[in-house]
Amino acid sequence: MKEELLHYVWRTKKFDTRQLKTTRGEPIQIESFGTYHQNAGPDFEYGRVRIADELWIGHIEMHLNSSDWYKHRHDTDPAYNNVILHVVWEHDMDVQRSDGTTIPTLILKPHTPAALTYNYQYLQASETWVPCQKMLFSISDIQKIGWLESLAIERMIYRHQQFEAKMNVNVSDVESTFYQAIARGFGMKVNADSFEQLTQKVPYELIRKYADNLITLEALLFGQAGLLPPKKSSDAYVRKLQIEYAFLKSKHQLQAMSIAHWKFSRMRPANFPTLRIAQMAALYHKVSRPFSALSEFRSLKEMTKILEVQSSEYWNTHYHFDMIAPGSKRSIGKTAIHLVLINSILPFFIYYGHVRHIADLKEKALSILEEIPSEDNQLIREWKFLDINPGSALDSQALIQLKKFYCDSRRCLQCAWGSQIMNK
Repeated sequence: MKEELLHYVWRTKKFDTRQLKTTRGEPIQIESFGTYHQNAGPDFEYGRVRIADELWIGHIEMHLNSSDWYKHRHDTDPAYNNVILHVVWEHDMDVQRSDGTTIPTLILKPHTPAALTYNYQYLQASETWVPCQKMLFSISDIQKIGWLESLAIERMIYRHQQFEAKMNVNVSDVESTFYQAIARGFGMKVNADSFEQLTQKVPYELIRKYADNLITLEALLFGQAGLLPPKKSSDAYVRKLQIEYAFLKSKHQLQAMSIAHWKFSRMRPANFPTLRIAQMAALYHKVSRPFSALSEFRSLKEMTKILEVQSSEYWNTHYHFDMIAPGSKRSIGKTAIHLVLINSILPFFIYYGHVRHIADLKEKALSILEEIPSEDNQLIREWKFLDINPGSALDSQALIQLKKFYCDSRRCLQCAWGSQIMNK
């Protein structure tokens, strides 16, 4: 049992409020349950409770056991002097405020439906992939869709916070922040952090400075990534990169990353960071200000056309330096473009449209997310196995939010599906 259950029962009024009494037998009438407060201080603020014939206005505190009042040292904290009611699951002792006055106590357990308590304990103890896995059938399609729509918005807000932090660091430079977002997208899940670190080693102003020369741009990115071969290469392209980077390193006093930051194992060669860096260089050679170019989009087709870049000829026959592979044109594929759009570009446009009050940009980005097919990864395949089938990238983003931020941490009481199951 966790204290969050008491908060849920009280907040949602899922208990019998008739014939409530304090532990001393005084009748209780709740005129206002108070405002739920999740930061430091009492759990519910500004409640109104009539005990016997006297009206009390103040805060309400909750614990599993009455004695937790002392374990949490509330008896010495002035912030709890205005607590008018102590709501507990089990009563093991009377408690007092710092001035020595006894606080009226209500035992919630006898007034809470047994089924609700059982369902909560079942969900918390469940060892299935999602806690409610065996009960999902009981949730209507309308309830499922409504919650997914809310989760999609919540995921966008989560991304907003990340973008806002980067915008603050970049002094509101939108192209620099967008550059970092795109880099994370090109890194996919495995190398996203390393790509972001690369943007610190190669700031956007250097990208713009050398955007008109692809070989210089590649030398800069590969060199700073620590991926250029340390020994003199016999290949003309690689040797040119080495010479160019040596000049750039001296000119700009650069310090490269360690090659140890990059992950290659258990990856499809098409997702190797070497190939993705070559493609990102090609994008910035093609469009030096991608935010300005992409924000003018009118359709998914237009955006895809901008992002369909072809890396240097060397990468048609290589996935890594000095490692020859079967030749073919290695332009960034449609699936990879969709992932960059889903995870970086469109969330950034939604964020920027929101904070700058550009409704059209925000709405277009959301519309494109609904147009892109659902992601296909292990997490989404697990949802499909449970007969939860996302129809678009917006749906799959919602399911990722649900699994990572609710199911994995057993936040069933904050989940609309969990709440429905709780009250079955």
